[in-house]
Amino acid sequence: MKLKNTILNFLYNSTGWKTKRKLIVIASDDWGGIRVASAKASAKLTAAGITMDSNRFNKFDVLESNDDMELLLAVLSKHKDFKGNNAVMTALTNVANPDFDKIREGGFSDFYYERFTETLKRYPNHDNVYNLYRLGIANGIFIPEFHGREHVNIQRWMHALQQGHINSRLGFDHQFFMMDSKDLLPEIKKSFGPAFDVDSPDEIESHKRIITDGLNIFHELFGYKATLFTAPSLLYNNGLDQTLSENGIALIDVKKYNKMPMGNGQSKSAFFPFGKTNNTGQHYIQRNAVFEPNLYETNDTVDSCLSEIAAAFRHNKPAIISNHRVCFSGGIDLKNRDKSLSALDSLLRQILEKWPDAEFIPASQLQTIMNR
Repeated sequence: MKLKNTILNFLYNSTGWKTKRKLIVIASDDWGGIRVASAKASAKLTAAGITMDSNRFNKFDVLESNDDMELLLAVLSKHKDFKGNNAVMTALTNVANPDFDKIREGGFSDFYYERFTETLKRYPNHDNVYNLYRLGIANGIFIPEFHGREHVNIQRWMHALQQGHINSRLGFDHQFFMMDSKDLLPEIKKSFGPAFDVDSPDEIESHKRIITDGLNIFHELFGYKATLFTAPSLLYNNGLDQTLSENGIALIDVKKYNKMPMGNGQSKSAFFPFGKTNNTGQHYIQRNAVFEPNLYETNDTVDSCLSEIAAAFRHNKPAIISNHRVCFSGGIDLKNRDKSLSALDSLLRQILEKWPDAEFIPASQLQTIMNR
């Protein structure tokens, strides 16, 4: 597996669009979306037999709070590149979440959602999060992009709820749907999280409607159209590209070697050189560095991330750093957030020390540079 990844990384970095500029993009997923409601909810789910400790997301990830946002923005604002640009996080954001009350009131017959700004109102110490988003946008340090409307596969999840699957209903009672594989329906055994995974080809049309609706909400919330689309779990069918393009998406984040779901258990594999264009003129981009400080207990991934950035620059590629909100979530464990903030501070400082000509840019600026 390590050899395979080494070969793929070499192919990715040595092919496709190139630039002499040392560009740094931090792409962080899952902002705005719910995962675990609270430490109390996690404890109740564990007591009921739901697996909550098999991955870092179910252990640590809750909706970002006022404190989470303030501390993150403070670290980003500390670091400026040689052009005077602050470090900037491209925050892949889910603009909506399931409306659990309406779904229950409707007898689980239909799916309902609410904007994430409504979800924030039900959480303590979250009343200023949306304003902090706006502040981050105004200061050019926290720029939302599109991660889908919500982070749930609606058809798959609703089917389980309608079937009365006990674990799915237990999760629902605590506003949780990211079930571990061992806790899923025996006939599905697929996560509810990948919103645009395809079980049947006819789902693609509903995905188009969801994307159009989600991007309209994004525009209304943030005052600009999204440029970048990263599908939840990086699973989507390229039949959505035209719809994405019509709604302003110019960059699509995919895996280097991507398996595209086609439905009925089928997938189509393809290798994507960096910057490859499709029939609508959109660019496919891929992440080539990883910064996930809570991935390991004894490693903050700063050194490995710096090595991956160096490899990207050697091949005249921008460094697209992969990250997730869970690193900066303190609602369950403050140590989780504190470790990651310290690591981020160290990473940004060392980037500027090693590469004084490095440039911090949001993903939308990368699109402008590529078009030149």
